[in-house]
Amino acid sequence: AFALAGQIPLTLGVLGHEGSTVIVVLNSLRLLMHHKPASPRAASALPSRKSPPGMEDTKRPAASNSPNQLAD
Repeated sequence: AFALAGQIPLTLGVLGHEGSTVIVVLNSLRLLMHHKPASPRAASALPSRKSPPGMEDTKRPAASNSPNQLAD
């Protein structure tokens, strides 16, 4: 906005923007550098992705793009 208003040169505005982008990326990479793998105990505390009781045998109808089914 300052570069468009003529208060700072466009080159300086671009450098400031790109510099701040690099700072944001480096800051987010800090989280990945200190990542610890989850312990097996912590993984067992997560909810399972099993079906609710009574829904194990339920099958969903196949999706179809048939115009005959869309007309019903």
